[in-house]
Parts: sequence; structure tokens; C-alpha cells
Amino acid sequence: MIRNIASLVCLFLVFLMGCSKDSFTLTEEMTQIAERNSGSFATNSVHKKIADMETNDVIVAVNGYPLTKQAFEDFMELRLEGLSKGESMNSLALSQLMDSHREKYIPSFIGQRLLVDNAYELGIVTTEEVLSSVEKKLKKVAHKSGMTVDEYLKRFKGREKYFLYESCVSYVINKLISKKIPPKREVSPEFVAAVQHQTDVDNAAAEETNKLFKARLEDYRRQILEKNLDFVEFAKAMGSDEDGEGGWDEFEEGDMDDPAIQAAAFALREGEISDVVEGEESLELIKVLQITPAETNESGRVVSRERRKLSHISIEKVPMIIRSNDIQLTSELRAQMQTRAVNEYVNVLSTNKATRIEYPNGKVLF
Repeated sequence: MIRNIASLVCLFLVFLMGCSKDSFTLTEEMTQIAERNSGSFATNSVHKKIADMETNDVIVAVNGYPLTKQAFEDFMELRLEGLSKGESMNSLALSQLMDSHREKYIPSFIGQRLLVDNAYELGIVTTEEVLSSVEKKLKKVAHKSGMTVDEYLKRFKGREKYFLYESCVSYVINKLISKKIPPKREVSPEFVAAVQHQTDVDNAAAEETNKLFKARLEDYRRQILEKNLDFVEFAKAMGSDEDGEGGWDEFEEGDMDDPAIQAAAFALREGEISDVVEGEESLELIKVLQITPAETNESGRVVSRERRKLSHISIEKVPMIIRSNDIQLTSELRAQMQTRAVNEYVNVLSTNKATRIEYPNGKVLF
């Protein structure tokens, strides 16, 4: 087992230290380095927050694979770079997404390393296979960018081992899934038809429920107009207002997330109550509590747009399931069935006493 681990660690070190243009070589020196790096890590019962850890402290070790604080933070930085380039979202949304990645990465690291160990132990993959696969992938992305492999790796400023580590693990997992872990259920035409039918049933139920919610809000509106209910007090009782004042804070036009709700809110006069507004995720009654007019300077240029303080009574809609065509649904179901199988497989490995997972620092996840 240790020899297999050493081979895999050696693979990563080859890329980190032994890359030469577009060719790669496994050397005896690298094997020795790999063996030194595949030793066990003594468990430290003192749990620390990541912020309090030293750069080289090991967050978790899985059968000899360490995840240091530096490696963890470097990988998160790479993720953030990728997200900021590929996702059109504001900094707050990016920060929230990164927090989610931080929570998921360590369990993912554990599961991936267990799969890699098992794949090597069962002889499903070899170092040579993985080396060849990652080399091809690296050449492909480098050449697509018009660079040599060396030039491409320099873009990562010394963090290439994490890029290659993930590429390697991806290859091992894909091969392990196809050869060792069958899906939890075969995706037959009958299975697809049953899922489509259930989707239609669930959507019909959701549509009827949302109609009842709309009727309820229409009744609230009628009672408010008949002076049997006070809008702001009822909004407080419904828990629709977040600031405790029956309000929704102040908004400028363009600041609200939902276009339908914004259009309705800015079409009202001060003191008016909307009809039931159907947004993307909720049904709303809206009342304009106050309008602060736009301000202009001496030259007539707008320096402050019109602001509106709003109160609302809200009911969250039951979401509709997006119906896929049979071909797309078949593909999605196969992926889901494989994911379920892999998750179950990893869970068995992680709770097997023969599998050693050590936590020098941090939260014990299994």
C-alpha cells in the first residue's frame, strides 16, 4: 500500500520539480522523495482554527497524504481566481461561494484520497496510466493557450502541484467509477418515464399550492383595504419585514433583485398597496411607506436617485421543477446514480477501521 502511495506522491513531485518542456521523467531520486513524504502523521488532539495554524501545519492526513494550511489556502486562492473570471457576480456573492467551497473541500479531499488509495490497491490504475493522462491534459490546455507546458505552469507561480493533483485525482476517480463502482440503479427508459411522470405530478401540486397562496394574499389585501387589518403590523406578524419596522429598507430603482417585484414597487404612489405580485421565488403584497425624490445639482444632473421605503407581506412559492427532455434527463440520472454510488463507496471506506484517516488539526469529519 505504501509503495502505491509513494508512486502517486512521486507523480505529483515529478510535475512540481521535474518538468522539462513537454516531457516528463520518473527518476530514482523522485521515488526516494516520494517515500519520505508518504510517512504517517502523528495525531495531535489539540484542535486549532485554520486562522491560528502555521503555514506548514497539517489540517488533515489521509493514508499518508497531507493537506497543509498552505496547500489549502493556495487551492482556495486558485478557486477564487477561477470563480472571479468565470462568474459574473458581485464580491459578496463570490465570498459566500468561497465559504461554501472551504466547507466542502476537506471532506472532498478525504473522499478523493480514499478513492485513489483504493484504485491503486486494487490495481485498477497505475502510475504510468495517470502520468500519461495528466500529461495529455496538461499539453492540451497549454497548447490551447499557445504555450509550452513549462510556460503554462509558470502561470501558477509555484502552485502547479495543486492543479496537477486535482487533474490526477479526477482521472483516477473517473476510471474507478467506470471499472469498480456501478451506478446505484440502471437508468432504463421505464425509469426515465417514471421520473418524468413524478415531475409532472409534483409540478401540478406546486401550481395548485401557489394558487392557494395567491388567493390567501388576495384575501389579506381585501381585509387591509376594508381596514380590518393594518398592513405594517400584519407584515411584522407575518415575519416579512427584516428590520422590525414593517419595512424592507430603502431601495433605489435598479437595486432590487427580482425584476417583477421591482417593477411593481416603483409603479406605486406613496401609501398605495400593490395587487399580488408574483416574483421568481415569492408572492408579494407591497406598500410604499415613503418616497424620497431624486436630487439634482445646479446643472440638472441627478446626484441621488429616487428612493422608496417599502413594506411587504410575503409568501414563499413552492418551486417548480424544470422538466428536461428524455435524452438530457437520462444523462442527468446516470450522473446522479453514479454520484450516489461513489458517495456510498467513500462512506464505507472512511468508516472502515482498515482505512487510516488522521486529523492533526481541525474538525473531525467522520
